[in-house]
Amino acid sequence: SKELLVSEYRTLLAGRLLDREGRERHADRELRTLELLKIRFGEENLLQCEVMLKDLGDSKRVNTNIKNPSLRGRVATQQDHDQAALLQPLECTIISDLFWPTFEG
Repeated sequence: SKELLVSEYRTLLAGRLLDREGRERHADRELRTLELLKIRFGEENLLQCEVMLKDLGDSKRVNTNIKNPSLRGRVATQQDHDQAALLQPLECTIISDLFWPTFEG
């Protein structure tokens, strides 16, 4: 059924987005996949997945701004993100609790 497929995709998406090693690679690919799925299954069915991807983008922006306060008030470039990643090992991940699946463990 459509609901089961969307639920399984949401769980797989969460695992991929939380994988620290492949986070950037997965985010770009999953955004393209999500856009195709929204055409097929409707936007309302995939709202949770869209919020999950937005959370990841927000996390990237917050991490960059924390590590490089001089960026506040302007849009960070990819070079800014790369530079910020080298500065500190601290990293946050924003997770909107109502939209992400529950994980055990």
